[in-house]
Amino acid sequence: MPEKHKQIVDLYEAGNSMSQVAAATKTSMSTVHRILKKYDVKSRPQGRGISEEQRAEIVSMYASGMKPTEIFRNTNVSYKTVLSVVKEEAK
Repeated sequence: MPEKHKQIVDLYEAGNSMSQVAAATKTSMSTVHRILKKYDVKSRPQGRGISEEQRAEIVSMYASGMKPTEIFRNTNVSYKTVLSVVKEEAK
């Protein structure tokens, strides 16, 4: 596997979104998607591309009384994703 491909796979598997991987590696989203597909890396649903650690952190912050806007500002996770995690936990 070429080094650039390994970097893309490693970044994505570490919990980064495809857009974050594309920005970090200076490649297009379609290239990131193609490379992940080539190596049979399972894609995550869009908008929920966070690691289990990030999800747990969001849940913990929300449980401690932080509002979604505060969580968004204190994490590297989009506001929309923070809301999705909070809503899923409320079910």
